[in-house]
Amino acid sequence: MKGARYSLWKNPENLSENQRIKLAWIAATDPRLYRAYLLKEGLRLIFTMPYTAAVEAPERWISWARRCRIPSFVKL
Repeated sequence: MKGARYSLWKNPENLSENQRIKLAWIAATDPRLYRAYLLKEGLRLIFTMPYTAAVEAPERWISWARRCRIPSFVKL
């Protein structure tokens, strides 16, 4: 996991090639952490959507977060 923090924090479009490789490694070795990353990116995407598309998106995201089995997201 060393060096993975920056890969998880940065926006996907700003990742370097090494960070993309690190993220792919995380997806293969730690599915729970990768799921949390996808949830973070899903929420970030909601804030970039136009209003009409973003109206029902938070409900879908919350439903996904409840089903993810990550205690912090389920509690949220």
